[in-house]
Amino acid sequence: MTVSTYDTYDKFIDVINKGYGGLDYEITSDSNALVFDKTSGKSYGSDRVHISVDKSKAADGVSNATVTVEQKIGDNVVDTKQIAKTIENPTEQISEKHMLRQAAELFR
Repeated sequence: MTVSTYDTYDKFIDVINKGYGGLDYEITSDSNALVFDKTSGKSYGSDRVHISVDKSKAADGVSNATVTVEQKIGDNVVDTKQIAKTIENPTEQISEKHMLRQAAELFR
């Protein structure tokens, strides 16, 4: 999944509990440029965690990050999932006219 400083729509991770009861989880990243609307919670089915990029902390250009989702029982980690992310922080300003032109090309 790619997240960008130019994103105008939500990017998210769904934490899905396929079992019974609640699933306690914790989310971390090896990049401080990724911002989560919550970093822990309890899923009773599906819990959505929104992701954005802090432009002031993102490296210029394209970088990679790993998001780690840990399932916990108490203080013990019982399962871990890692998700690769690409972070885009363009150094050039892209005009709205240029973006519209590129979008129009996609639909030809």
